[in-house]
Amino acid sequence: MNVIHARWMRTLGCFAVISSVLLSAATASASPSHVSGSRQKVSCGKPLKVFLPPRGFNPLAATAAQLRINGFPPRPSKSVPGALAAWTYAMSHAKHFTVPHPICTSIRHAIYHDRDSGNWAGHVAPNYDYGNVPFTVVQSEWVQPTIGSNPNWTDWRHAPTVSFWDGLGEKYLIQAGCDSIQTSSPVYKCWTEDFPQGTVYEGPLVHPNDLMYIQVQYLGNHQANYFMDDIRTGETQSFTNSAPDVDQSTADYIVERLMASNTNDYLPNFGTVVMSNDTFQSASNTYNLVSTENQKWVMTSDCSSTGKILSAPGAVDNAQFSQVWYASSPYSNTCP
Repeated sequence: MNVIHARWMRTLGCFAVISSVLLSAATASASPSHVSGSRQKVSCGKPLKVFLPPRGFNPLAATAAQLRINGFPPRPSKSVPGALAAWTYAMSHAKHFTVPHPICTSIRHAIYHDRDSGNWAGHVAPNYDYGNVPFTVVQSEWVQPTIGSNPNWTDWRHAPTVSFWDGLGEKYLIQAGCDSIQTSSPVYKCWTEDFPQGTVYEGPLVHPNDLMYIQVQYLGNHQANYFMDDIRTGETQSFTNSAPDVDQSTADYIVERLMASNTNDYLPNFGTVVMSNDTFQSASNTYNLVSTENQKWVMTSDCSSTGKILSAPGAVDNAQFSQVWYASSPYSNTCP
């Protein structure tokens, strides 16, 4: 289906009140679901829970239950030594937990339903290659790219953006990532999204050249947990949001060009970014590594294999691959 979901740039001005305890049951789904395409209605930007571990808590020595109740990602299996090493490094640097201050918008990190896409490049692992078991956890690391400035743009909500993220799903998406936004003074922001709900800008402060560790976990009962860590600074946010739109059919590792209803949303030059520690977990608690056998998505000018390549991923080696910028134009998408 070649349907482009436009990036609407009008912000809603929806600022959430943060709670460190669960909200009333009325704000959450009453019934669990693992069915792709399941949807529920929810208010934007109201975390169900924010995790602030006690001072001195050591995730490296914690049990699985202790990790869970303190908002840390599950420990990878010893059978996946690379993932375990990356998790250990990231958790040892998660020192300063902060409270998110969500900014709800109508911006959308959209999906394009074809592997030759006008706005996606990266690797996608479909669960039909893994016994059709629903995926529950996805994680990745990358160094947030530095981009140049553009004096024609002052409002970050309207400026050309390159977005790096990981997430679950295809028809619907539970996702989180960080954007490099090309304004007169470049802006760098993290976010979460339960597509087709709007993007919620939240997460730790991100700076260019910082190593980001992002994990998304679907908890069931239409709830998702986000663990977002700036490894250089140690600032970390872990929180649970409502997830009204659920699709657990794919694990996604993507660079995206946000597309607006105007003609100015080119893809800023981000050079080459390596996405590493690209692992995902299924509902059967099996850990998997992204591989070259998974789907490869290429960003082209006209959503065809013969179009001008804007960005493309390299081959996967030991759960990592390079995302490469090739071109910025055309500024408008010419997909059918």
